[in-house]
This record gives sequence, C-alpha cells and structure tokens, in this order.
Amino acid sequence: MSTQLKVCLVLFLSILFSFHVFSQNTVGVHGLVIDNKTNQPIPFASVKLVKGKEIKWGVISNAEGDFQIPANYLAVVDSIVVSCIGYQNSVVQIREIKNEVLTIIKMKPGTVLLRELVITPQRKLRLSVDKIVRLAIKNIPENYPTQPFSYLAYYRDYQREEKEYVNLNESIVGVFDKGFDSLDYFSTRIRLFQYRENKTFRRDSLTAIAYDNNSIAGNKFIPTATVFPFGGNELVLLMVHDAVRNHKIRSYSFVDRFNSNFITNHFFKLLGTVYLHDVPLYHISFKSLFEVTGREHTATGEIFIEHGNFAIHKLTYSTFLKESGSLKLLYKVQLEYARNESKMFLNYISFNNFFKSNTHLGFKVDDVAYDRAMNAFVITFNHEPERTSVLNKKNYDLKFDKKPFTISDIVRSEVNAKKVFVFVQNAHDFNLFEKPTELAKKFEADFKNIKDVEGNLVNEIKYKTVNQFRELFVQRTNVALEKNGKPFFLSKQKPLNQNVADSTNQQSAGYWMNTPLKEN
Repeated sequence: MSTQLKVCLVLFLSILFSFHVFSQNTVGVHGLVIDNKTNQPIPFASVKLVKGKEIKWGVISNAEGDFQIPANYLAVVDSIVVSCIGYQNSVVQIREIKNEVLTIIKMKPGTVLLRELVITPQRKLRLSVDKIVRLAIKNIPENYPTQPFSYLAYYRDYQREEKEYVNLNESIVGVFDKGFDSLDYFSTRIRLFQYRENKTFRRDSLTAIAYDNNSIAGNKFIPTATVFPFGGNELVLLMVHDAVRNHKIRSYSFVDRFNSNFITNHFFKLLGTVYLHDVPLYHISFKSLFEVTGREHTATGEIFIEHGNFAIHKLTYSTFLKESGSLKLLYKVQLEYARNESKMFLNYISFNNFFKSNTHLGFKVDDVAYDRAMNAFVITFNHEPERTSVLNKKNYDLKFDKKPFTISDIVRSEVNAKKVFVFVQNAHDFNLFEKPTELAKKFEADFKNIKDVEGNLVNEIKYKTVNQFRELFVQRTNVALEKNGKPFFLSKQKPLNQNVADSTNQQSAGYWMNTPLKEN
C-alpha cells in the first residue's frame, strides 16, 4: 500500500464508475441533554413526546446535545422520554417544564456487563468478536427492510468556525426507499417539503462554494482527500455514507464495501455489553489495519450490535490524518438505527469533515501597471510592504515576451504606502505600444521574498480550517409519501436550493425544524 494513499470520502458506486408554507411555531422547550456525572452534552439522544404509552412525535438532540419542541406539540402530550445507548431512560413531565427557560435533562449511564456469554440450549458459548461482527453483517437482510418503506426527516447542513454556526441550511424531506435489496443512490427518491437558508446565523460565500480538491492553490479542499460533490447536493452526499444501507457497494475509504471489506480492514475488540432500554448490545471498538490505511492515515470507531439477532444499532467511524506526530480528524460518520416493530430503520446519520478554505486575506499584488512617462512599473500591494524586502531588486522578475527587464531602481510611493515604482532601463527594447490585451499576454511578473509589515510572504495563500456538518434526523417512519396527488422528486444532481419544494403537499405540516441553539 502506497504511503501516498489518498482518501476518497465518497467513492463512485462500483457498478459505474408540500412545500407547506412554514411558519416557525413558538418554541415551548429548549432542551439540553447532558451526562449527570460529567455534565457534558450527549449528542444524538432520542427525544420522544409521549401521551400515556403512545409516542406522538420524536426528535433527535443535535451534536451539541440540544433540541427544541414547538409549544403547540406539548399541549397534547404529558411527558418527554429521552433515551440513548449506554444510558438509562430519562422522563420529564410536561407540567415541570418552564417556558423560555433552558430545560436541562440529565442522564445516568446504564449498567455495563463485561464479556457476557451467549447462551444456547446445548451449552454456553463465548462468541469471538469477529464472529459477532460477521453475524451482524450476514443478518442485515433479516434485520432491515428489504421491502419499500418511507420516512419523514429533518435535514440540515452547516459549517462551524470555532463555536459559530455558519451557512445553516434546513429542510424537511420525505424519503421513499425501495428497500435494502435495491441500490440506494439510483432507486431511493426524495421529496423536498420545506427548505430555507437560516439567516439567523452568519452566511459566508467563501466557504459555501463547492470543493475544488486542489491542495496546492485551491479555494476549498481536504488535505489528502477527495470529495465527489454529487452535483452539490449535500443531502445525497450524506446518504451515500450510510455503510449499513449501502453494505453491498463501496461507501467510503477503509470501510469500502461493508459486507466484504469491513472485517478484513479492521481489528476488533469487545468492550462489553451496554443497554438501550432493556435491550443488551455488544459494545465493540475497532481500528484500521496499517496495511490498509498506510502511513498517512488511521481510522477508529465503535459498533453496537444487539444480542441474539445481531442487529446493528449504531456505527461510528472516524478517519484521521497523521500530521506532525498528532492525529487530525479528516471525517467522522455517525449513524444509528432503531427498531420499529420487527425491522430496524434509520434514526439519524451525521457526517462531519474538516476542510481548508482560502481566506483571500494573504499578502499579494493587487495591480501591476506600466507608466510610459516615468519608464517605470507601478506595483500596488494589498498590504503595506516591509521596506527592506520591497526595495530589493532580486525579489522582482519582470519579463516581456520571455525577455527580462533590467531594473535600475525601486522607490516607495510617498502618497500610498502600498505602492512602489520599479524603474527599468531597457523598456525601449520592447514594443510596449501594443494594445493592452496583447501586452497582457506577453508580460510576466514574478514576486518573491517580499513581506508585508506583519511578516506575511507575498502570494502565500492564507487558509482557515472549517468543519462541515451534514445531519439527517428521522422524525417518523413508514409515512405514505405517495398517496396525496402526483408526487415529484428532487434532482440528486442539483443542490437543494436549486430544487423546487413540493408546495402542494401538507404531509410535512406535523413536523418541525430542530434548529440549533444560537450561542451567545
């Protein structure tokens, strides 16, 4: 395996290369789910609105553990039940909730049993960890729907710079899946019910552009990785990273084809048994093999597999770049399935990757012009240049028609600190009276070792690191998405904002956008 291995976040499939008018309901609950021992947020906890024993609605806490529920939904339920793998259920009575006050829900870790034995009628048998994972993959056709099904979900994509949300886009979507025996990308259809660019949070046009995958002088890229943009449709890009749903095809690097490569590419360790409600789950960690990832990368993760039927409840997968003795997260996929009657259906999927974005704030030359009267080139920088380097003749290479100009002197402008005059001796040797368009084709200018007063080198691109998130939270499974009127589905080759929402359908009226809390 080459040490120059380049990660592909998404690989092309192996066989090929009503918009309901949305008025934000008054928020009744702003909630935050935390661990009662560490006080740290618990991401992606299931929050169910319950009346008696009947679940009316559901929502998933965000990556930061927060969620919101509109006030009108609280009027018809009596409690909120929060659950998460490895924790005891937490119940909050609606009457205990105070409006406009952040509701803190503390969860206690569940009981953990180490190395539990699987019991058969004949004898006690300790399954190897590899055997458990192998049975989980083998049993996917039994545990997940192979017949058509559908669900309504809240989708969002956004970026984070430090702790600030940027470019938040939100949607309510309906997904019609023909079942796990079909190829997801080609057969699954999606309806866009609601879409909005959330202007409450900052918009940044520089980071909203598509990936150009150019790590030399690009505007948006992930070092040592390639992102296939799928026409700029972030939702589709997220869905192809569900390795369980797409277990028959290549999904992303090192997981590759889940049903054949996942086990051979990783080393597994059984950590013990944890519980979801009263259901015992094998808690298994794994790490990629060196011969698979090479010197530049490594990958780790966890998988939670139900005892007995070996259904996969949760999978997390993180790939890292080895950089200067430390690990830099390239991307992280988190997905969870939940049981609905006899089958497992998607609960949520999250995909987080970092990228570098050109800030266009570095030190550079803004303009080069030739002044015939002065017989000098007028160089204008975007920042004030440092005196010694900007007056050094060796730092300029000016040519016309491949022949160099001879520089006699360089003088700083007394009027504009960002401007210098580069006087040349042999301008008469060149025909500088051609049309400007022709002159531009023949003129070459190279600047090196010139710094600004802050020490920035000329033409050195300045990048900032940004985290990109795509998240899909299922709110209801097995919704009849094709019953009302003639449906139309979004184009997977277009970004969501270029697709038309289904304004004739009312199916999304009972669902809401779980907009993240704005940090102060």
